[in-house]
Amino acid sequence: MEWIVVPIVEIIAKYAERVGQWLFDSFRHRSNIQNMKSEEETLQDAKSTVLHLTEAARRKGEEIEGAVQRWVRKQRMSEKFLKSK
Repeated sequence: MEWIVVPIVEIIAKYAERVGQWLFDSFRHRSNIQNMKSEEETLQDAKSTVLHLTEAARRKGEEIEGAVQRWVRKQRMSEKFLKSK
């Protein structure tokens, strides 16, 4: 009888380990998605702030650095692309 029980217990342990790992990965995946959503919000807020500041600076006649101008141009192109989809 023992020769049957031991292999069965080993098989159950192996599957339990796999199921446990799957559950852990599922929760970690959900957490990663929540973190990414939070980061996206933070980046959207930062983008909005930079765009508003550059527009305000332009209205005042201030010079906008080339790197900032390129970034703003890329952001606008990205927004147009996303709206067209």
